[in-house]
Amino acid sequence: MISSAQLVSMTASPPSRSFRPAWLHHLVLLVLLVGAGGVSHALAQTPAVGDGRAALPGFLHTRVASERPRGFALRGLASYGLTESVDTAPGPHHRASLSLGVSGQPLRWLGVGLSLDGRYDHHPNDDSGIVTQTMLEVRATPTLSNGLSLGVAAAVFAYGNTRKSLDLDALSVEGSFLVAYATSRVRLAAEAGYRLDRSAASAPSPLVMLRPGDRLALGVSSHDAILGRLAVSVHVGSIDLYLEGALDALVGSQAPRPSLSPMHAALGVRAPLGDRLLVDGFVDVAASARPTLPNGGPYIRVDPRLTVGVALAYRYGGPRSAASGSTDASDPTVTDPDVNPNTNPDTTPDETEGRTLSGLLLDAQGEPLVDAHVIVDVGDEHVDGYTDGEGHVMLTGIPRGSAVLRVEAVGHAPHVQEMGRGRLTLPDGGLRLVEASAHGTLRGLVLGFDGEPVAARISITPGHHNAESSASDGSFELPLPPGRYAVRVEARGYASQTRDVSLSDGGVTILNLELRRER
Repeated sequence: MISSAQLVSMTASPPSRSFRPAWLHHLVLLVLLVGAGGVSHALAQTPAVGDGRAALPGFLHTRVASERPRGFALRGLASYGLTESVDTAPGPHHRASLSLGVSGQPLRWLGVGLSLDGRYDHHPNDDSGIVTQTMLEVRATPTLSNGLSLGVAAAVFAYGNTRKSLDLDALSVEGSFLVAYATSRVRLAAEAGYRLDRSAASAPSPLVMLRPGDRLALGVSSHDAILGRLAVSVHVGSIDLYLEGALDALVGSQAPRPSLSPMHAALGVRAPLGDRLLVDGFVDVAASARPTLPNGGPYIRVDPRLTVGVALAYRYGGPRSAASGSTDASDPTVTDPDVNPNTNPDTTPDETEGRTLSGLLLDAQGEPLVDAHVIVDVGDEHVDGYTDGEGHVMLTGIPRGSAVLRVEAVGHAPHVQEMGRGRLTLPDGGLRLVEASAHGTLRGLVLGFDGEPVAARISITPGHHNAESSASDGSFELPLPPGRYAVRVEARGYASQTRDVSLSDGGVTILNLELRRER
């Protein structure tokens, strides 16, 4: 491949009038406002998380904080971009891009991804060339309760030049904080970060005379950037529609005016192709003003005004979310679409084709149950899998015959259920498991300094254990497995307290607290 520095030539074109589409400058802001409002319009299944760059959870520009079953993923992307005439670079500019990403998930909350990107730029009134880029990313994204996920991401970008395949002086580093929230059929994701950009070191000195088309095609920057992204996706039928906005606010003593900072608005649709393939089509608009491209000045990245593309992702390492499967995600009890819903559930094995089980599993507190082992037994044959980061499971190819469902999860009693010979269904709203039998008891009183009982909320970690003290006498009691816990007590009008306790097998631990009123 030809590196970015090999696009050098020694001529320049005469200047032309600058193109500044003011209406596009506000497009990203509009996308952000629409995305934020999308959460309030939840249509009752959590949308799936697709793949972004480096085959990690994300959209076109926005990284998504989301856990994922252990395994690996692949993603390929092809796109075409068109840039209008730019000062000193007249005529349309065409860009064809290819990207390949691969990621591994050693832990549910930890992912590592690598992307290899290449693009070909063609300028009818100038020359053409190829530019390459490599990115390595590490991401930690633990899932919290109630659909909330947080995370951090760190990435290193590598560029080449004519002297060597990897220029260490051109390494750029990017760090981001991620937050995502999912309700019913809507997912909202936000990212804020900073890019330490040294990509200009891979290009010729700004003093070198380059053709304007070459400066446009390099795609490098002499400025660091503050990153901001916001995306929203809505699950409709078996597809996901998403909208996102992205801003790279250029900073530094020589940073250009804000309207020249890269700004993007993207609209896309994702659809499943079987159990593990996902296709993603998108349209991306660059809302930035266009700079002049004088020799001797700092480099500014100029993205295509309009980009259209398609990506194909493959994921291995756990069942796909039922929300993105080939069945109708509006009903978590949907089974094999090839089975007529009017079929008598008592049909004989000869009348029933291979079946599918999909749906949602919940823990004892009603939260999504992650990494639960789900097994369907049909005679001597077994089909099994694990729930994903949102508690969904999909098992396909279940043989004909009388089926038995078994679910095994840490901290919960084993669940065994006869499923019958016909359609395999899970309850509407999810199958809720029962907590394993506890062998210890936490008991206590919550009182004010005046000796009056206090109605308080007691939160116990680790785990999702909660209780409330009685308003009449302040007492509470909670069965717990043996172990050490942090007990947090909160009540309106009182200062909260946190105490450490230890429970033994068959023992009773007493915890009495006096809360001080807030001033």
